[in-house]
Amino acid sequence: MNQQLLDILNNSKYKHKFPPRDQAFQIKIREGVSPNSRGAVNVTKFYIESASAVLEDFAETILRNRKTANITSESEVCQVFLEAFNIVSTETRSCALGEFNDGSFERWILEECGSKFPPLLEHLKRKVRLMDLHQENTLSSVQITGGQIGNLIIGSVSQSELTATVAHIIEQGEAELGQAIQSLIGAIEKLDENYKSERELLLDLVKGFTQQIELPKKKRSPSAIQAIWDRIVQVSTVSGDLAQVVQTILPMIPAFLGR
Repeated sequence: MNQQLLDILNNSKYKHKFPPRDQAFQIKIREGVSPNSRGAVNVTKFYIESASAVLEDFAETILRNRKTANITSESEVCQVFLEAFNIVSTETRSCALGEFNDGSFERWILEECGSKFPPLLEHLKRKVRLMDLHQENTLSSVQITGGQIGNLIIGSVSQSELTATVAHIIEQGEAELGQAIQSLIGAIEKLDENYKSERELLLDLVKGFTQQIELPKKKRSPSAIQAIWDRIVQVSTVSGDLAQVVQTILPMIPAFLGR
């Protein structure tokens, strides 16, 4: 990581008062540090929360200023995020372990870090996928604003248009996926008027998703597919029946991500 990027990372640390030694000290006083206490775990949790805030701030800064930082490709951004993650996660473990004079709490601390840091890294990778989605502009009406899928042309998707696209996907040999998507469209259409905005959003997302699947394999964007699918999963939680249909499609997604 070059000095410019290190300066950005250090600025994020300063902004979020990382490492939070004063707060950790207060937790130890309040909860104790005896072998039977949960003080070590809670100190570590606090360090991880602080590290998360630092990395979130760093990621947002990099994505806003990637051109001036001369970071343009997805692979370059991923590498920068990974380096920042390694620096901050290593410092978090070291600081948390350094809060205690002996090794009595080492197992607790390492287990807590081991469970919390992998999801944080996945979250950072998802931000990169969303950025890539924005750059490729492959989703017709689906756009990205502020790192989130948004600015959708709501209400622009017709049932017949989606049905035709699904029929083409089935003709291409993806019968199981095509039928599952048709079931998904049906479940979305059943959402009542209280969920009108979610219904229209989901239909637009499904349109972008099917447009990607309809493309020849070499022209598909795995990052775009993943970003759209992540959003579909998120929005589908408004209905138990809808979420259940989404879960039936979930095992089919990795095949379109090159996994």
